[in-house]
Amino acid sequence: MSSINHIWSTDLQQQTRDFIRDIQVSPFDGALHFKHGDGHFAVCGFQDLACGKLSLTEEQTGKVFEFADVDTLLDEGWVID
Repeated sequence: MSSINHIWSTDLQQQTRDFIRDIQVSPFDGALHFKHGDGHFAVCGFQDLACGKLSLTEEQTGKVFEFADVDTLLDEGWVID
């Protein structure tokens, strides 16, 4: 665990929790968009969120990151974009 979530405000971290909980995906592509402290971007699709699966796919590389819960996702530096 990298614990770099300190770079994001507590408000943005709470918004991330809320968006994941409420499955607030983009109407354009059916995904929730994320950004990372190192400048990378990723998406999580509606199907995964609806099943309670936190699986992010990095947009540039296609690398998949799986998280057990929202706290782990935040601890690893990801928040909604």
